[in-house]
Amino acid sequence: MLTVFRLFTGLRVIFAIIFAVARLAAPDQQVRIFEVLEPALLMFVLSLPALRGRHGHRLLPVALVIAGIGPLVTQAEALLDDRAPRLPIETILTLQTWSSMIVLLLPVVIIAWQYRFQQVVWFSLGITVLNAVIIIVTGDLEALKSALVASSLIFRLITFMVTGWLVVRLMEVQREQRHALKEANRQLIHHAATLEQLTTTRERNRLARELHDTLAHTLSAVAVQLEAVNALWSTKPDQAHARLEKSIQVTRSGLTETRRVLQDLRASPLEDLGLALAVRSLAESTASRSGLELDLHVAERLGSVTPDIEQAVYRITQEALANVVSHANARHLTVQLGRFGSHLVLTVSDDGQGFDPTAHKSAKRFGIQGMCERAEMIGGTLELESSSGQGTIVMLSIEVGT
Repeated sequence: MLTVFRLFTGLRVIFAIIFAVARLAAPDQQVRIFEVLEPALLMFVLSLPALRGRHGHRLLPVALVIAGIGPLVTQAEALLDDRAPRLPIETILTLQTWSSMIVLLLPVVIIAWQYRFQQVVWFSLGITVLNAVIIIVTGDLEALKSALVASSLIFRLITFMVTGWLVVRLMEVQREQRHALKEANRQLIHHAATLEQLTTTRERNRLARELHDTLAHTLSAVAVQLEAVNALWSTKPDQAHARLEKSIQVTRSGLTETRRVLQDLRASPLEDLGLALAVRSLAESTASRSGLELDLHVAERLGSVTPDIEQAVYRITQEALANVVSHANARHLTVQLGRFGSHLVLTVSDDGQGFDPTAHKSAKRFGIQGMCERAEMIGGTLELESSSGQGTIVMLSIEVGT
């Protein structure tokens, strides 16, 4: 707004100089000092470096006062010019009122933009009263009583107030929107921080579950075997030796399983194969390793899927297959993954011993809890269907767009 103010004032200075030069060239015209001095003084104030600094709030009212009073002083100088062409006084005053509206409208807008409507009212009334005083001093009181002059002053006053009110309302709306945007940004930053913290916590829980299913089980088994070795070492050395050999086998098996889990945590199959082939490879390797009969239906084309959804689908598949191997005691495994309209659907089912799904929330079933958390993080829905002796069905549905 200040840039526009300076540009507008600069144009006034240029035109004032042009008119002054034109009057110097005409012998019957008189140069008007205030016509050049007023915009030049205003331009000087607007060009002060302090106006852009911390003292700008003090200099701006000075510039606005000059911008408001200056045109009226210039009008008074024009009325006192004896060499100017004589027209009816009512016509001259009316023309001056309308011409000054363009010059005075910008200060009105700046006051409305920078301050409040109350300041706009005081400025508009002050300009109108000062204009009336100048007309009385330099002209004729009867001219002020003219309907043409009075209506011009009143209409200009109303125009200033309406314009100021509109600008004030626009600025209030802008301030409200700015405040709302600032509040929204604050909430977004808080939400992002909370989401990051929640994601970190969930990832730690997932790592805890993975380590629980590998290292904890292996170390527990080794501890039991070593306790048996300690108990049989003196009385039955042969059995103790056999137990020791079994402990070594369990340790090696656990080490292999831990390495596999650490490799799976990196989700390298997704990077190398993509979601469809990664799920297919995971299901085939799980069935082969556990001796399960596999019924596999994975679509070759799954469409455009974001990396976070791919990661979640792969991890949920991994967890569901691990549960089948560890808890289901099943003989047949079914894995289905396909695109149905705007939804990506994963189904993992078995014919194992099943469980009571209503009890998994109260029990420490970390695997099911982890799958639910992953599904929630990507905006999907996870459904479990199971009953004792009837197997288990895990179905994940995610809306991935068209």
